[in-house]
Amino acid sequence: MKSVQKLLIISILLCLSSCSVFHAQQSISRKDNTNDEFLLKQNWNFSLSHLKEIEFYSFLRPACKDNIIFAANRFGIIRAINLKNGKKKWSTNLSSKKIISLFNYQFFSKITSFLHCAKFIQFLSGRQSILLSAGIAVNGNYIYVGTEKNQLYALNANDGSVLWKTTLMGEAMSFPVISNGLVFIHTANGILQAINQNTGNVLWNIHLEEDPVLLSMKGECAVAIKSDKLIIGSDNGSVKAFYINTGKLLWQYNITIQVNGKPVSRLRDVDSTPIIIGNIVYCVAYNGHLTALNLETGAVIWQQDIGSIRDVAVNNECIYVVDQNDIIWSIIQDNGQIKWSQKFLHHLTSPIIYKKFLVVADDRGYLFFLNIANGSIIYQQHINNYGFISNLLVAKDNLILQSKDEKIYSFTAGKKAIK
Repeated sequence: MKSVQKLLIISILLCLSSCSVFHAQQSISRKDNTNDEFLLKQNWNFSLSHLKEIEFYSFLRPACKDNIIFAANRFGIIRAINLKNGKKKWSTNLSSKKIISLFNYQFFSKITSFLHCAKFIQFLSGRQSILLSAGIAVNGNYIYVGTEKNQLYALNANDGSVLWKTTLMGEAMSFPVISNGLVFIHTANGILQAINQNTGNVLWNIHLEEDPVLLSMKGECAVAIKSDKLIIGSDNGSVKAFYINTGKLLWQYNITIQVNGKPVSRLRDVDSTPIIIGNIVYCVAYNGHLTALNLETGAVIWQQDIGSIRDVAVNNECIYVVDQNDIIWSIIQDNGQIKWSQKFLHHLTSPIIYKKFLVVADDRGYLFFLNIANGSIIYQQHINNYGFISNLLVAKDNLILQSKDEKIYSFTAGKKAIK
């Protein structure tokens, strides 16, 4: 059997090399910007799986609870990782088994470190990707993650066992949000569903768009919740407020700009998750405005001509937005005035505040630390050749990143102590 496998591997390598399916790592010409007064320490990195699907855009992001990092890949592998040392606590594989398996899954998954032809390896190994797409969210002893196959899973956070799964009305494309005993999920066809977090039973469904949206981007925004109200954006450019328990509409407001021309100029998606601070809702659309709305009435407080699909970061003074052109904007919360902006060359992740820094990563594998007061780059370093697109995570004193090639990184950073 071993000799057969060796011959088969050689044949696969020769065949695939002639078809040019090897994934060449990008060469980064940009140099690291080192700073003698800044210290970036990599605590550990962890590879989720040998079986990678890096050619797909994934919205999966890590989550943390009680010193455990939970991370998943599109194929269906979910792992619990010790935050302190990067060691695996448990692992679950949700990928579906086929009736016929030509060869051992573990054996064939190993050669994908050299081949990035996931569908072919899946065929040989007898495993089929479950297409995880939304999550991970953690609440109490539950982990929630959705799929492009219209499924929402609840797992036991202690051991990874499946507690329940329920069928959704569309592809799960938003980060699951848990509140008031319910899981809220926004599907790709514009439906908001409220699901009992303990049983998986659907409480109510809301169609967010009255008419079908013919052109939209992949992804949906998650809900923002305060008290008995939830706020959500839709693909038609509107932001809506609903009562949680009944799903009754409270108000709605369109924050997009009507533009004729190229298809990209007609995109109206509100994919960035709204932020609620006090009695104000902050939201942004792709072709539209960064807008501050009154939580109770939906009345406009101010607007700024900035569009985005990425989640925003906030502190006590400002909102930080990465726009469609990968410019980071610092906007004063009270009046919507611009404090500073900083242009980047490549596609950025959503920004996050870590300690006293604003942090982003890009699709070329760089990690950036910015002065939050003026936007200047304090430090940058190349971390990964495949790049980053997932939201970053702050877990206690650690900065957690998930790369496109499914590595989880833990860093600590800050200014060096002056001796």
